[in-house]
Amino acid sequence: GLYIRHAKGISLNNIDFSFEETDFRPALICDDVKGLDITGFRAEGTMESESLIKLKNAQDVFIHGCRPLNNVGLFMSVQGENSSGIELRANCLSHAKKDCETGSGTGEKSVRINGSFKK
Repeated sequence: GLYIRHAKGISLNNIDFSFEETDFRPALICDDVKGLDITGFRAEGTMESESLIKLKNAQDVFIHGCRPLNNVGLFMSVQGENSSGIELRANCLSHAKKDCETGSGTGEKSVRINGSFKK
């Protein structure tokens, strides 16, 4: 997959990740990023994977038009007390058992999904 750390102003467009052998790690990990736009991200995962996308202390993130390529347990996990301004819009998450999970310390209004704050 891809690991991004200590970065600003990143745009990812039309990226596909698949694996030859089962891998339980997230396909995309972003740690301490600000101004991240992800469009057309598609990845394989498993029901047991931590998540397809993992954000830690991420700010001003827009995720649009993305989807798992197969059944997964969790599409995205968000961690870190500095995570804020994360928005998911128009993603196809029918293959994800759960769309988003936030960790302890993450603000209750740090993630919006299709215009509503994550509950």
